[in-house]
Amino acid sequence: MTTEPIEKFPIGLLQKSYKVVIEPPSTVKLNLRSTFVNLNLQTFTESDHPAYPCMIFMLAFFHAIILDRRKYDKIGWSCNYDFNESDFHVSVDILKAYLNMSLERGSLEIQWPTLRYLIGEVIYGGRVIDSYDRRIIHTYMKEYFGDFVFDYFQPFHFFIDTNKSLKYDYFIPELRDFLSAKQRWLLREANISIEPQIEYNFEKFLPEKVSNLFQRNIEKSNININQIEYQRIDYQLLSKNVLFNQFFPYSIFRDLYLAYIDQLPLYNPPDILGLHANAEINYLTKTAYEIYS
Repeated sequence: MTTEPIEKFPIGLLQKSYKVVIEPPSTVKLNLRSTFVNLNLQTFTESDHPAYPCMIFMLAFFHAIILDRRKYDKIGWSCNYDFNESDFHVSVDILKAYLNMSLERGSLEIQWPTLRYLIGEVIYGGRVIDSYDRRIIHTYMKEYFGDFVFDYFQPFHFFIDTNKSLKYDYFIPELRDFLSAKQRWLLREANISIEPQIEYNFEKFLPEKVSNLFQRNIEKSNININQIEYQRIDYQLLSKNVLFNQFFPYSIFRDLYLAYIDQLPLYNPPDILGLHANAEINYLTKTAYEIYS
């Protein structure tokens, strides 16, 4: 049974009941996790474009940032906009549609201006009534959506600050980031070159379950890894590679993204949102008052 706060609710019934209060996520990490936990696995299989999984994460991070700004009241948004999961899912459908259109034309080109307009101006921007708030969304779209995201020589980071003790570093995790030394050895034994141009070695602090994902997919496949002929895998075309699809079905990306999200710090400073460090003073004061009042 659910109810709104009302004064005439029977006290006796309330005392005999279990009370469950569900609060919305209040940090970037929790918002990201909520998005991917509720995301259907089938979503990752609906496009063969190699950039599709990364762009889902990109969109999820943008969605988390948009939601997290709301806790800062007027400093975050001029009005309390009702951004919700439906905005994210509709945006994913738009991504899927335009990426599939590119594949049908035999091209991998991503129509960034169109995507930025439809997602930033129509879907999310359609709820915004203040010109300054609309400018904020427009800035996020320019910072997060572009070909620069896939530049291997200059890795993209949503936010990075290694000077602080927690070393905040938000980026788009890639499949190669989760390959342990043993997994790389298996691929080298099969004469498959997957050495990235830039090595992250994130497996050092990822949950142990991720380090076993690769081996489990090998065991489930019907391929003898010792008999695979030499072939070089192009990272930008991994999703089109038959071997890759058999080892790593697209649905595995959700597990990989969740593993990356789990190792993110729970607290995130307002700098990540593009706000001044003092922006959280009012939020922390209000939160403390609500707890102890």
